[in-house]
Amino acid sequence: MLKKSRTMTDPKSLFKEPRYVVANQELSDQEKITILENWKLDLIELQKATEENMPGTGTETDAVGDDLRAVIEALRMIQPE
Repeated sequence: MLKKSRTMTDPKSLFKEPRYVVANQELSDQEKITILENWKLDLIELQKATEENMPGTGTETDAVGDDLRAVIEALRMIQPE
């Protein structure tokens, strides 16, 4: 059983990848959307912070970008355009 309050505020601690949020049977579509939107906002903030610090290799920025794309793709699975 999921701890929904933690799931809403820190989804990455409970789900390895956004697609696992989509696949979860315990959550409603609206809960999944809320979780993924929160995850997306966290990643956007992290991306901004990473870019402001201008990491030398770009690896962190690339990883955040990959995670952000995965969250957006998961949202599209629930809310097709």
